[in-house]
Amino acid sequence: MNLQTVDIGSHTLQLHQDPGVWSPYSAVEMLTVLTTQGKLQNLENAHVLDFGTGSGIVGIFCGLMGAASVTLSDYCEKAVTIAEKNAKLNGLNHVKAIQGDRNDYDLIISNPPVQPWLYTDVIDQVHRSRVEAWNEAGSDGRLVLDSLLKDARNYLKRGGRLITSSSSRHGHRKTQHLLDTYWSGKWQEVYAAEHPILPAYHGPYLPSWQSMQVQDLDFRVYQKDQYDRCYAYQEVGEKSLLLIEQDQQVVRWQSIDNQWFAVDDQDQKISPQPQTAPNIDQLISDRDWLYQYYLLE
Repeated sequence: MNLQTVDIGSHTLQLHQDPGVWSPYSAVEMLTVLTTQGKLQNLENAHVLDFGTGSGIVGIFCGLMGAASVTLSDYCEKAVTIAEKNAKLNGLNHVKAIQGDRNDYDLIISNPPVQPWLYTDVIDQVHRSRVEAWNEAGSDGRLVLDSLLKDARNYLKRGGRLITSSSSRHGHRKTQHLLDTYWSGKWQEVYAAEHPILPAYHGPYLPSWQSMQVQDLDFRVYQKDQYDRCYAYQEVGEKSLLLIEQDQQVVRWQSIDNQWFAVDDQDQKISPQPQTAPNIDQLISDRDWLYQYYLLE
């Protein structure tokens, strides 16, 4: 039996490792932060839903923290099976694993997928031959996160909470817009951390994120210059484009006849032009691509 041991706070979890179920990378970071901040205390009377459970680690940890009941829910049948085994492996008997639920909960907690479609057969999303596909969620990677932000309140008891992770890779401005629309005045960012893009883990998705951020001027992935400003230089077709943070805004620049001009999303020159054009020679480098990881309550 291939088992993974994970230490979070004072708890040690054991998890079955299965090549067909996504490993709990960021979920460990999520739970460590929430434990340190005391966000998972006093769960003794709470009924918890772990939405998009994967290995089950998030819901199982809530069970170890004393939750009255835990439901592990996932779209992937194999993940549901593994999550149920993992719950029993960690001594939890008040846990059920399902592929869908409509009950009311005190806490919905989720570490949702973020990658856009790449390995998923969108015609047959139920059967995904590659484990990477289970971390894919729609053409922009937002399918699960948007569902949580729009619909989770319908499944929470009065005073219930939603805790979810998100990422700049989702497009953080849209996330904030949905939070303000559906949770106005009732949400907070409890954690933010910058991480490098790991080539083997994220690399195939980089062109998709670059293409999306060119359109909406919302950094999904970025590099940093010597002044700690965010920028993203990228080739899109035959165009050389640069997104750069200037005066607390993201400005889109395009190389036209070997000169850089600020342009709108239709590639039309902005008038008047910003006074200072970027020095491209100082920006293009082999620095890591980065992204922001957030926890929201």
